[in-house]
Amino acid sequence: MITVNNVSMNFSGQTLFKNVDLKFVPGNCYGIIGANGAGKSTFLRILSGDLEPTTGEVIIPKEERMSILKQDHFQYDAFTVLDTVMMGNQRLYDIMKEKDALYEKEDFTDEDGVKASELEAEFAEMGGWEAESDVSRLIQGLGLSNDILYSEMSSLTAKEKVKVLLAQALFGKPDIILLDVMLPTLDGWQVCREVRKKSSVPIIMITAKGDTFDKVLGLELGADDYIVKPFDTKEVIARIKAIARRVGNSPEESEVKEVRYDKLSVNMTRYELRVDGKVVDTPPKELELLFYLASNPNRVYTRDQLLDEVWGFEYYGDSRTIDVHIKRLREKLEGVSDKWSLKTVWGVGYKFESEEDE
Repeated sequence: MITVNNVSMNFSGQTLFKNVDLKFVPGNCYGIIGANGAGKSTFLRILSGDLEPTTGEVIIPKEERMSILKQDHFQYDAFTVLDTVMMGNQRLYDIMKEKDALYEKEDFTDEDGVKASELEAEFAEMGGWEAESDVSRLIQGLGLSNDILYSEMSSLTAKEKVKVLLAQALFGKPDIILLDVMLPTLDGWQVCREVRKKSSVPIIMITAKGDTFDKVLGLELGADDYIVKPFDTKEVIARIKAIARRVGNSPEESEVKEVRYDKLSVNMTRYELRVDGKVVDTPPKELELLFYLASNPNRVYTRDQLLDEVWGFEYYGDSRTIDVHIKRLREKLEGVSDKWSLKTVWGVGYKFESEEDE
C-alpha cells in the first residue's frame, strides 16, 4: 500500500495542491483527472520519487516496487544502457552499487565484510547474478544490439532511448501494462508491438481513438483490451481485476489445468502454449480462448458465448474482438496438425474441431 500524508506543492508562491492525504490500496486502479496545468504530472512525479513535495511525504513499503515508463529521454544520458535498464528494479540496482562501493574501499573492515555478505545474499535472492543476461535478452528482444549494453545513453538515438526505457519498465516485471496510444517518439501502437516481441504481459490500451479500425489495430498488435477516453475509473478497475484474475494462479489450486492434442499442449497452470514441443509466447487472452475451445472440442460457440465464458460479464467491448484473437491464434497454429483445427461456423461462431478422442 502506498500512503500519501499531507502532501502539498508550491511553485513560485503558487499552490498546485495542498494537504493531500491518500492511501493506494492493493487490488485497485487509480486515475488522476484534471485540467492542463492542474498538477497531475507533478503529483505523479512526487509519487514516483522524482520530485520532493513542499510539505508531507509519500510512504512506499520496502518490499513493494514501482515500475515507470519514463518520458524524459535525456534523464539517463550519463548512465550506461545496462545501468539504465537495471534501474527498473531500483532496490536491486542500489544493492549492486552499494556492494561495489564497499569492495572498492581501501580500508575494508570486518563490519564492511558483514555488510557485504548481507548485500550479496539479498542480491542473489533478487536474481542479481542473472540481471545482466536478463537485460541483454530484453534489449535484443526489443530490436536493439547487445553491443550497446555498456554504451552511454547520450550516444543513442531518440527511438533507441525509448526502447531502453521500455526495457527498464519491463525489467520491473509489471503484472499489467496500461498503455496510452499518444506517446512521444514511439506511439502506443509501436510500443505495444515492441512489448509483444519480448513479453506476454497483459496490455490494456487507453486512447481517445474509438473507431473500430483503431480498436482492431490495437488488438491485432497484441493488446488484451482497449478502453476509449473518456472512461469511468470503475470500468478500468473492473477490466484490470478481470485480467488479473485470469492471469493469476491461486496457491490453493493443485490440479494441473491442461489439454493435449497432436503436437499441441495448452497448460493454464503455467499459462503456457506448446506447439510441436516448442513454447510459443502467447498473450493471456488468446491462451484462455484456445483453452476453452479445446476443452470443449467439436462444440460450436457464438461470439457472445465466448465473451461471457472467457472475458466475463465485466467486458464492455465489441464482440468482434473474438475474431481478432482467433486470427492471431490461427497464425500461431497454422499447418501444425491435420487432426485438429480452429473452424469458423459461418453465421454462428467458432469451434475447435478434432478427430481425436480425449
